[in-house]
Amino acid sequence: MDCVQLLTFNTNGLKDTQKLNLLLSHFIKSPSSVLLLQETHLTDELASKVVWDGDFFYSADPVSPSSRNGVAIFVKSSSDITSVSCSSLIAGRVQQLFFSWRNESFVVWNVYAPADAPDRAPSLLLLLLLILQRHLFS
Repeated sequence: MDCVQLLTFNTNGLKDTQKLNLLLSHFIKSPSSVLLLQETHLTDELASKVVWDGDFFYSADPVSPSSRNGVAIFVKSSSDITSVSCSSLIAGRVQQLFFSWRNESFVVWNVYAPADAPDRAPSLLLLLLLILQRHLFS
């Protein structure tokens, strides 16, 4: 493969394990190496039931994980991606994925911006400040 392919998807909730399994089966067949999911609504209980051969990271909403927000990242074990790590910058909203591919380092942000205007503006402003802080002062 000549490039790293990413796939991103707003799931509108993954309480139905069949929905997640179908999504992962399509991802496995795709040429993409990384799957970024938003609005997962994953709880610790649901996340513990995820069967995945590669790297899996998730960040749930701290107040109401089963009913709002949530982000998750899946990385295929069969990809050329190495040195994978992930951090949650805003619980349930923003993840930062670090990895290497062919001796190059990459950083990918997985962001869920709520559809409701009152929630969206503060989240995006906080995200912008985090990005500036990480890139200007590191």
